[in-house]
Amino acid sequence: MSDVILEIGTEEIPAIYMENILVDIRQLVRTSLEESRIQYKEIKVYGTPRRLVLYISHISDKQEDIFKKIKGPAYSIAYTSGSKPQTPAIKFAQSQGVNVEDLIVEDSDKGRYIFALKSEKGKSSLELLTKTFPEIIRSISFPKSMRWEDKKLKFIRPIRWILALYDKKVIEFSLDGLNSGNETYGHRLLAPNKIKISTPNEYFEKLKKNYVIVDQELREKRIRRQIKQIIKEIKGQEIINERQLKEIVYLVEYPNAILGTFNREYLKLPLEVLTTVMEKHQKYFPVYKNKNTLLPSFIVVINNSKKYSSIIKKGNENVLKARLE
Repeated sequence: MSDVILEIGTEEIPAIYMENILVDIRQLVRTSLEESRIQYKEIKVYGTPRRLVLYISHISDKQEDIFKKIKGPAYSIAYTSGSKPQTPAIKFAQSQGVNVEDLIVEDSDKGRYIFALKSEKGKSSLELLTKTFPEIIRSISFPKSMRWEDKKLKFIRPIRWILALYDKKVIEFSLDGLNSGNETYGHRLLAPNKIKISTPNEYFEKLKKNYVIVDQELREKRIRRQIKQIIKEIKGQEIINERQLKEIVYLVEYPNAILGTFNREYLKLPLEVLTTVMEKHQKYFPVYKNKNTLLPSFIVVINNSKKYSSIIKKGNENVLKARLE
């Protein structure tokens, strides 16, 4: 049993499409493995703005062997009364690649028939994945697709790299001139260099050290925890736009929530105007005093380190001021 990882590195994927994309990938992989007779323990799919990741745990080393019993002609025309094989039996055996002596006879409600017993040895999972992974990538459905450079492949955004590992081995394939390998990239700004991955098991920890939290559930928990802490510190009411939170999870790879403020004079504007500007236009989280009143504060989730928070905070405060004036 081995683990398998496939990472499709891309330009930024629109967050609103991500959850449906991940569902589609999971279904495509499940169907492919079942049709290929490959056993596995679990399929997990992850998404960030710059990568789609598939992780298959405890995959079998080869597909299951299969045994077939293929029905042939009626015994009465295949054999003489003395059980000597005739032309129909001989041709049937040849067509199935078995010796005529290995044919068997079985009775049924419709009479006696001859059968050929055949076995098919399973191929290695590694060999099969080199063929199925490109097919899966091409089969992912998107609301909108694009071509780039001189590529024939259509995808939601340009593919820049492909990491594919079966334990320590690269699952080798080429997708429209782009070869799979054992390298990935960290955060675009904080760790843009190549990262070599030796086994699927080390992938997540290496990415984390390079400022990428691959698991969307972990990113969501991190964002939620930080937002709650900020609201508590400024004595606000814990009101979080869940729909917006779901979207922001797929806008960031290394989320950090920071607090911004604005002039109290803007609180004279209608609540709906303020929340629309902050949520829909800027992807901020307004901070509520109560369900009908705001504090002169907002929370922005950045895709960066907190050591840059002061300059990012100032920039976002200026943008909000310009929108409200």
